[in-house]
Amino acid sequence: MSLSIRWVDQDYNIHEDTLGLIQLPNTKAVTIFSSIKDVLIRCSLPISQCRGQAFDGASNMSGIKNGVQALIKKEANKALYVHCLAHSLNLCLKDVAKTCSLIRDIMSFIYELTQLIKMSPKRLTLFETLRKEVTISTGELTPRLRMLCPTRWTVRHASISSILRNYAVIQSALEEIACGHDEYAAKGSGMVSKMENFDTFFGLKLAYLIFSAAEQLAINLQAKDTTVQEAVGGGKLLASHFKSLRNEAKFDQFYDQVVADSRELTAEPSLPRKRKAPRRIDDGASPHEYQSPRERHRHLYFEVTELTAGEVERRFLQADIQLISEVETTLLEFSNERMTASLPPSLQMYISEEFDLEKL
Repeated sequence: MSLSIRWVDQDYNIHEDTLGLIQLPNTKAVTIFSSIKDVLIRCSLPISQCRGQAFDGASNMSGIKNGVQALIKKEANKALYVHCLAHSLNLCLKDVAKTCSLIRDIMSFIYELTQLIKMSPKRLTLFETLRKEVTISTGELTPRLRMLCPTRWTVRHASISSILRNYAVIQSALEEIACGHDEYAAKGSGMVSKMENFDTFFGLKLAYLIFSAAEQLAINLQAKDTTVQEAVGGGKLLASHFKSLRNEAKFDQFYDQVVADSRELTAEPSLPRKRKAPRRIDDGASPHEYQSPRERHRHLYFEVTELTAGEVERRFLQADIQLISEVETTLLEFSNERMTASLPPSLQMYISEEFDLEKL
């Protein structure tokens, strides 16, 4: 386990240092807490001076009753815990991709496609040659093919965008790959079929709609001068944005644009082939049947936007961060001479003993 501390000196300069690596016999919360406490004692750092904790969201670290943050709070009740908001946003998108089959399949498709082309100098050269030919004929410079980042989900919009903007070029490259006589020809042929399917194009567009909206917030959350209020406000704004997409007018606008962009690239939207449920899970009930492709894609669109909005709200609704935001607001109001009323009861313990409010 790595242990780092962030501290402030007498001149209010902020420092961040890594104390070292600790060998743990197990990952139980009690073991981790004891190890942290032992290191602080050895460094003559009283745990009572701790004002913040930053761990990931694993239950042994963030558990509200028996997690490391709860055990530290029992000895230092002002050590407020915050799960990194940039990491929380990352997990929002990861959870959406796991839960929604459309986004999950699209992520898998992008990974296989970029691996097929980028991991072979021969196939990559073929793609780049075709891309340059299109650039010369149209005068439009398209981006290079980008692979998915395995850990940072908020930057995946760049990979999705590179595929959408090179859609026709990729199709041509895959058709040539499919004409080969090696083991990758079958993969190329399968990829061609997928790219000619409207569902693939629709899924890419929908994934880009979700991932691109989260990218700007991710950049703001990682800025050094971002305040807690801005961070929390950004999460609320993003959730509100996804909620605003959940109406018929926005869906009609999005769907009509996707259909228009897909012309000459994919087949017409169609319903998937009906499948009979396996006997072991067939309860005799008639499965839901969509009346049109538009109705089916409407269901997928609303599922993704609703799920994303809910995940953002859930991840950003942290108990301690609301209190930290109140502390930040109160300090700013005092320092700008706008605070006239007495301190809210929730802040009495956290501010009154820490600051001279009259000097503020």
